[in-house]
Amino acid sequence: MLFGGCAATDLPPMGAGATAFVREPDEERLFEDARRFEASLVQSRVLLQDTALEAYLSAVAEGLIPPDVKATGVTVRVRVVRPLLPPNAFVLPDGTIYVHSRM
Repeated sequence: MLFGGCAATDLPPMGAGATAFVREPDEERLFEDARRFEASLVQSRVLLQDTALEAYLSAVAEGLIPPDVKATGVTVRVRVVRPLLPPNAFVLPDGTIYVHSRM
């Protein structure tokens, strides 16, 4: 059963009236790993430095978030990866989406 674990989870709703989200220590480590990973990408110059393109793509991605989820403070940011890597896309726990420039 694919969704067996999800059906047994008792999570609070994310919509209006929900309490502020508090990260657990293991989740905080994932966010810290994401910050270090992005710093390594910046240092290696793999990220395309085009703030206008990133702002446009981030606005498009923001528009895809449902209003009840936006109310919780969830944000996304899109970064563009240079063609040094094979075409791909991935997302980190902090909501940063990395998209290959050829996509």
